[in-house]
Amino acid sequence: PTPARELDPKITFKNKSNIYIVLSDACQASHLGTYGYGRNTSPQIDAFARDSVVYENAYTNAVITPASVATIFTGVYPDRHKVRLQGNSLPRVHLTLPEYLKAKSYATSVIASNFANVAPRYGFARGVDAFIHISAKYDAPKGISIFSEFRKWLEKAPPAHFSYMHYIHPHFPKVPPEDFPVTFRPDGKKVTLARMNTLTTKRKTWIAPDAEELQEVTDGYDSSIAWVDSEFGKILSLLRGKKLYDDSMIIFLADHGEALGEHGIMGHGRNVYNETSRVPLIIKYPKRMNLQGRVHQLAELADIFPTIAALFGQPLGLDGRNLLANSFEKEMDDRIVVCRTGSHYATYGLRWKKWHYLINLFNNREKLFSLTEDPYQDIGASHPALKTILKARFLSWYARFRNSSGKGAEISLKSLPASEIEELKTLGYL
Repeated sequence: PTPARELDPKITFKNKSNIYIVLSDACQASHLGTYGYGRNTSPQIDAFARDSVVYENAYTNAVITPASVATIFTGVYPDRHKVRLQGNSLPRVHLTLPEYLKAKSYATSVIASNFANVAPRYGFARGVDAFIHISAKYDAPKGISIFSEFRKWLEKAPPAHFSYMHYIHPHFPKVPPEDFPVTFRPDGKKVTLARMNTLTTKRKTWIAPDAEELQEVTDGYDSSIAWVDSEFGKILSLLRGKKLYDDSMIIFLADHGEALGEHGIMGHGRNVYNETSRVPLIIKYPKRMNLQGRVHQLAELADIFPTIAALFGQPLGLDGRNLLANSFEKEMDDRIVVCRTGSHYATYGLRWKKWHYLINLFNNREKLFSLTEDPYQDIGASHPALKTILKARFLSWYARFRNSSGKGAEISLKSLPASEIEELKTLGYL
């Protein structure tokens, strides 16, 4: 079946299919098997992908967690909802996905281990019945995890429910729990948290370490992905055991990617290269919809809320698009998607067909890459006409937000608990 087709009104969400979103923080799409990775990091995700629609060219709208999650929750771009920096909170003018589902009598939960960025104080608890914080530290009580808390919540959840689960892994400098057996080191040893901290300290300069150290970082990063994969497998097994899997909508995604030495840099937040802006997006629609396959056209995280709303038969006029609407099929071949960094003087990345155009409006620096030929070579100087066209398309897109209402409220980072400030430092944000 072709994933992009007109919806049959008989297979909408009128019977209240359950919705589960599982997010793996900073997971680079190209490090998953279903996106072509050679290592066996993701057997559970890969098997899940065969039941699902895999969006091969999905992009985040911002390469920092608060802005990206705000877009997932609202279906609007960061330049409209104004959550663009650490400490910004989501303005109440924007309806959130949990609020929307709560109004439809869904029970709602958020279970997150990135409490430094996904917390009630930033507006992410609006419409949420149960907001559960899981410590990202390794001194957390044994047996307490996103999966264990989801299982407990699910026992009491009514037939119609929604849960958003946010795993901090494989975000630097996280490594799997000590009892997780998978390692990708050739000597069979594990990359410890202390070692990963040492190696990724260089991330604060945004310069990649030498080749040997970079391989060690990559091995630890891949082990973290494998751990998330195993946890995701537990969630799927639980849903199958309760006979909830077939009729539910299940989404696996990342909020942004992570640079692992590509372009000579590490981490995310300050660049919009393909490795940080392209994300995995895998959606299993309810079985009765008979939708499986791979979609090559561009998609973005802003599309998630509009797609869910359309399945309720209620287009909301958000920035994102309904991924299943037949009317967009031809238009999506010419679609652009835009991602931004997390700073006042943002760099933007525009993806169109095989081209990736980068521009910083503060200093007017531009770069142009062909992702199918050499994604690391700036070819802007030899394609001035194309660069001019893409700049014009970007400025047309950007002009839509010049007068957009709403301002992201500022929360002083100094007012946060010491433990959360320390977590932000550990993650490389401070």
